[in-house]
Amino acid sequence: MHVRRRILLVVSAGAVLFALGFLPSHRLAQQKREQKKCLQYLLQVNEVLNCCVPLEKKMKPGDPIAPNDVLDFMKDRVLPRCPSGCKYLVPYVAGGRPVCPRHGDLLREVAQVNVFGSQAIYLKRSPGE
Repeated sequence: MHVRRRILLVVSAGAVLFALGFLPSHRLAQQKREQKKCLQYLLQVNEVLNCCVPLEKKMKPGDPIAPNDVLDFMKDRVLPRCPSGCKYLVPYVAGGRPVCPRHGDLLREVAQVNVFGSQAIYLKRSPGE
């Protein structure tokens, strides 16, 4: 009986140590997935603010955009939300850049290059990555 307790104690301690090592890396991976999805949603909203509405309405940068004009280009006329649940801060002006209150200005980290009519998106790497 005494040996069983020791084995159970060792196994339990090993499980706790494994969990302590696993949980932070799991949380970090989850945050990266959430940030990537957030960036995808911000790119969708950015495309509407900088391309769709201004082209359709023949606007210049800085012209105000009605929120309904933005919603016309969104699926089910609903502005996407960050996967963390917060609402994006959307400047309703042509050429505006939406920002996530949780993840910050992710679009500042993205270089969008228009190559012969198709758009390629490159993530800028921060030093040390």
